[in-house]
Amino acid sequence: MPKLGTKAVKEFNANRQQQRDRVPADLVEIWELRMSKAEDLVRWRVRLDCGCVKELLLHGDMHSPLEVVWPSSILTDGDLQLGEIEHVHKGTTDSYRETIEWGESRTVDRPADAVEPPHYLSGEPDFWAKTRHPEPRTIALWSATLECGHHTEVPVEDVDWRPSDGPVITLTDEERQSRLPDFDQLVAEASTESLRVIYEHVRRMVAAGLPEPAPERRCGTCRYAHRVVSCEPNGWLVPSTPLKKPKATTPSRASLKKKLKDAEATASNLRKQLAELDDGQMPAT
Repeated sequence: MPKLGTKAVKEFNANRQQQRDRVPADLVEIWELRMSKAEDLVRWRVRLDCGCVKELLLHGDMHSPLEVVWPSSILTDGDLQLGEIEHVHKGTTDSYRETIEWGESRTVDRPADAVEPPHYLSGEPDFWAKTRHPEPRTIALWSATLECGHHTEVPVEDVDWRPSDGPVITLTDEERQSRLPDFDQLVAEASTESLRVIYEHVRRMVAAGLPEPAPERRCGTCRYAHRVVSCEPNGWLVPSTPLKKPKATTPSRASLKKKLKDAEATASNLRKQLAELDDGQMPAT
C-alpha cells in the first residue's frame, strides 16, 4: 500500500472526508462508488486564460483537463463549457452577452422589490429607485443560451410572450431621449468598474428602447469560468512505490572457475558428439 504522506494527499483526503460526513448514512455506499479515491487521481498543472496557474486532480490518465467538462458550483448560473474551470480571479467584472437561442419557460411569482437597494447597489439609491419593481408580479423565466455558450434564465414580464414575437420596445423615442442623459451621468460617475459595466448595459438597453426581453443578459458564469490554455501532467497523486534495483555484485574467483569448468565440460561433450556424427556412429536428429 503506497504511503499517503504528501501535503496534497492529506488535503484531498481531508476534503473528501468532510464531504463524506455530510452524506446521509443510507447513501454512503453509493457515494463511495461514485467518488474518486486518492489512488485514482492524476495531478495536472494548468495555465488559465487569466494567466493564473493551478493544480487540478483528474480521475485516471485517459484524458487531459482540456477534454473534460468540469463541475460548477453555486457561484455560476449553469454548467461550464468543455475545457473551462471555475476560478475566482481578482479584478473580473460581470459580462453581458447576447441571447442566441431560447429553450423552455416556466412561470414564477415574484414579491415586490425591497425599498432598500441590494448590497451591490448600496451606494446608488437613485438608480435602484428607477429600476425596482414596487409591486408583486408573476413573470416567465425562459431558459436561454448566450453567445458565450453558457446557459441562464431570462425573466420576461409578459407571461404570454414567445420567442417568435421578438423583443417588444417599451419606450417611446421621447422617453428614450429623456432618460439617456441620466445614464450617461451614471456611467461617467460610476465609483467601481463593476457598476460602470452595469450602467453601460442599462444605457444600451435604454438607447434601444428598453426592449422586453432584453437582447443581452448578464452571464453569471463568464465571471468565474476560465479556459485552460495549456496543461501538463504532474504524476499520480499517490505515486507508486518504485521498484528496488538489485545491487550489482562482483563474482568470486571460485565461482568463475566453476563456471569455466562447466563450460569446458559442455564444450568437450559437444565436440565428442560432432566427431561421432562425422564417423557415422551417431544417427543425425
